[in-house]
Amino acid sequence: MKSDFLNNKQDNKPGAIKGKPTIRVIPESISIPYKIQVYGFGWGLYPVNLYLDQKHLIEPIRFLTGTRYKTAVKPEEGAFLILVNMPDLKSGTHIMSAVAEHKGKKKKQLPNFI
Repeated sequence: MKSDFLNNKQDNKPGAIKGKPTIRVIPESISIPYKIQVYGFGWGLYPVNLYLDQKHLIEPIRFLTGTRYKTAVKPEEGAFLILVNMPDLKSGTHIMSAVAEHKGKKKKQLPNFI
């Protein structure tokens, strides 16, 4: 059986996370910081907040997969694909973190991008 990020099977519990949650920032290197894609899978069903350098909350501007939930994205079958704008981003290496929280338990992923 072949699986992809849209067919990520979850346990029988809502919000259950199977495997390691992952995010990918596309493009990994940017010259103009507009419309950066953030792709996530393996997150379960609970909303995921994104942060830049672990302190600035990033609000998605467009939801390609997943839905808006306050300032977060609620994954669809554990996956999301969103667009974010970061017009004030200074050059250098940054860390975008994704954090899902439910009942005090956190799932976190921290990829670097330039």
